[in-house]
Amino acid sequence: MKKYIGQKASEYFAECAREAIAFLKEHYDETWNENLLCLWKKPGEKCLDERREESYRRHLGAFHFLFALHNERFDVFLKDCLCADDGGSPRLRFTKDDFTKEEWKMVKAAQDFCIRQTGLRPYGACYSFPNVSEPILTERLTLRPPTIEDFREIRRRFQTDKEGRIAYCCPKEKKAYPKECFDFVIERNADKKLLGFVGTGRRNDLTYFVFKEYRLSGYATEAVKAFCAAAFSGKLLFPEPTPDRTVFDKRQAVFSAITLAVLAGNEASAKVAEKSGFILEGLYEKSPYASPYGEFDTLYYHLIKE
Repeated sequence: MKKYIGQKASEYFAECAREAIAFLKEHYDETWNENLLCLWKKPGEKCLDERREESYRRHLGAFHFLFALHNERFDVFLKDCLCADDGGSPRLRFTKDDFTKEEWKMVKAAQDFCIRQTGLRPYGACYSFPNVSEPILTERLTLRPPTIEDFREIRRRFQTDKEGRIAYCCPKEKKAYPKECFDFVIERNADKKLLGFVGTGRRNDLTYFVFKEYRLSGYATEAVKAFCAAAFSGKLLFPEPTPDRTVFDKRQAVFSAITLAVLAGNEASAKVAEKSGFILEGLYEKSPYASPYGEFDTLYYHLIKE
């Protein structure tokens, strides 16, 4: 396998996928229109409903077909499918009896990779990229990539914090974890206390949260200003995996603007936005805010790189 990294690896993934899908359509099933092989079941699930079972068997047959060819580029596509995620959870639910002994070696390698990556990605998802940026330092704070222990603490705190659950819980993130890639936990330098988190996930939509007992001390504003300054100055790094998904290259992330949504009744958060230089765009009534708890009147802000 060629040792591509970074953007070249992403392009190589795409090329291999296009070739594999075209080959399937020409030589396996002319009606094939899927761009991913779905080869997993729910934990402990031995049977599926009729429609899903038919789809599963069709995809499994495509896997057998491509695997038997021992084509390097098709193997890249198969490994990519095996390492796909399920809305934040790794695809570890493969049924061993459905694969040959040789095939299972590839499947098991994908499983082992997912498990290893949980050390880097607290989500455990193979498409949830880890934060590979260096910590961001301020006079009182350190913004650093989160650890598994940090995520557990945030989850524990959110279980008793209704405000936090409503503000930062997307439908697929009901455990209230921060997203990934450009998210940092906020740590106080004086005593290493975890104060909250700040970041944009893989997009440019800012979220921040400080636990109740640490509010009204300017920590959120300090963290937001530091994060935005780092983003606009090119200090945030984007991870790029190799085709075998074992090594990450680091690429500079480019931010030209950062957006922010604040619940209309959250005056403290709105003040943080204003003190950090964000410009109010307007109030959107009954906005489909990123929360499973319903629609809310929402203030939308933006900050543009100078």
